[in-house]
Amino acid sequence: MAISNQQLHNDLIFEILLHVDEFDGNLSFDGVELKGTGKPYFLDGIRASGGRWHFEGQEVHKINVRFDTYENTKATFKGDDSYDFEQDLETILLSGEVVARANLMADAELEETAVADNIHRVVSMLLYSHHMTIEIPVIHDSSL
Repeated sequence: MAISNQQLHNDLIFEILLHVDEFDGNLSFDGVELKGTGKPYFLDGIRASGGRWHFEGQEVHKINVRFDTYENTKATFKGDDSYDFEQDLETILLSGEVVARANLMADAELEETAVADNIHRVVSMLLYSHHMTIEIPVIHDSSL
């Protein structure tokens, strides 16, 4: 049974693991762009939370970024034909060709050196869902 774009969009989580047990807040979580074979699909980051986590025998800082709702994201980008929110999100995620990108330096108010230091501390960045068995690697791309 197919999962609706609305349900899947609202369920996705962007997880970032950092090689530190504390985090100074110097990263941007503006969103994740998914690029498959069609136009990109954008997930607009609105809420981040995190804390200490154990990963492969070491303590890391885990950040979970939640995205704005499907409806709000569509409204935000209404009239912008750069993105297509009508294409099937499940198909994009399961295509095996999807590239997920995030610009962790997008916020102009953050201190650039501190952001760069935190980017070097990234252990992994993944996009996942509770409705599907997916773990899509996310890459940092400052061109977004």
